[in-house]
Amino acid sequence: MDIKFFKDIDENDIVGGKGANLAKMLQHGFNVPNGFVIEAKIFNMFLDENNVRNDINRLIQECDINDEKKIEYLSNQIISILDKCNISDFIQNKIVDNYKLLNSKEVAVRSSATSEDGKNYAWAGQLETFLNVDESNIIEAVKKCWCSIFSPRALFYRLKNNDVSDIAVAVVVQEMVQSEESCIAFSINPATNNKNEIVIEAVLGLGEAIVSGKVSPDTYIIGKNENIITNKEIKEQKVKLVNNNWITIEDGDRQKLSDNKILELENTIKEIENLYGYPVDVEWGIQNNKIYILQCRPITTINDNTLVNIIKKAGDWKFYVSRKFNWFVENTEITSTMVNIQKEVLGFELAVQNYLCLNGDEYSLDTDFDILCEKLDRLFNADVSFFDKFAKIEMDIVDEINKYIDYIKGKNLGELDTNELINEFKRFNNLYIKSFIAGMTRPEDYLTKTLEKELINQNYNRHD
Repeated sequence: MDIKFFKDIDENDIVGGKGANLAKMLQHGFNVPNGFVIEAKIFNMFLDENNVRNDINRLIQECDINDEKKIEYLSNQIISILDKCNISDFIQNKIVDNYKLLNSKEVAVRSSATSEDGKNYAWAGQLETFLNVDESNIIEAVKKCWCSIFSPRALFYRLKNNDVSDIAVAVVVQEMVQSEESCIAFSINPATNNKNEIVIEAVLGLGEAIVSGKVSPDTYIIGKNENIITNKEIKEQKVKLVNNNWITIEDGDRQKLSDNKILELENTIKEIENLYGYPVDVEWGIQNNKIYILQCRPITTINDNTLVNIIKKAGDWKFYVSRKFNWFVENTEITSTMVNIQKEVLGFELAVQNYLCLNGDEYSLDTDFDILCEKLDRLFNADVSFFDKFAKIEMDIVDEINKYIDYIKGKNLGELDTNELINEFKRFNNLYIKSFIAGMTRPEDYLTKTLEKELINQNYNRHD
């Protein structure tokens, strides 16, 4: 049976990029939580037992990279087919038997595409991960991982990379780490292509807070050769993820990792980069002050001769936020920065002219950030009620969204014809763009900077 524990996996096993990387690091002595991989052969066995392979391949061939709606429609068709399929008792029993051998009450179940995380491109955020899974729902989690290879995002990504033949997926089942702090570390600076800088992002709680974009992480930059922390951006965190629940926290304005822990992570990522021989980004969990490696993949946006080298010449890019990659959301965010859209919705424009998305991570130029703040200053000086009006516009958008949610919940989309569905999508899309505009036009640190400046002025006057 093609289920193997990390220690037994070799290069001939079809375990996907995630599974292969975890096995490689564990076998080289890095602290990787133990686990096993359900090889892609079992996924293929599942398809063959249900006799659905030809139907799925036919639908995939109908996909058109230039037609997002069709991709989404065909994705739903494929997933509907898989939902009706049964996993044989033979496969179920083997999965549960290996789960018991792992001897971990709860596990993380992660998709691992068979073409995933190669040197040319990576699947970061494309496929599904399920946390805190136990024996009662492990089979369901595995099936959802199999389905995720046919999600709209995953199909679009495969079409984009001309990779639609022999679609298969392995599944990683790994001891669950209840992270008190979670991090993503880049062995080079992905914003500037500086190979002498390591960038670490950190949050409290489980790492889904980072990849989902729900929480803005701390960012630490370390000089790789000097072994010195050169920059810190401490962000306030109001919630953290614990056991699949979002919990309000009171100390989220503190530095998430100690300096010693930052340097410990830095040394480990240098060792991992040396092992692979190319730049990597690594996901970590820290439990009881012990560092665990949860994922590793190549940094695929770096190319000295193409995009990154070109944009680097424009100026110093400021890392804005990291999100779970979503081709639809990415395009929406870019649209929301357009001058005409902002003028229509806000009545004024604060568009970011130099805005960049790389694999879902967002960047803007430091100079644009300063210009944005200057625009806000001018608008406030011209009208002291500016921020009150701005807040009202935002709240009106929130009210509009809430009304639409109530409306769409009561709508039976199955009763609509094609034209009605298209009009419904356009309505949703226009509202979705609005929801991004307010966030894109309000620099996170603007009010803090303004307050600090005012306090300095008051202290200066008192000393006078």
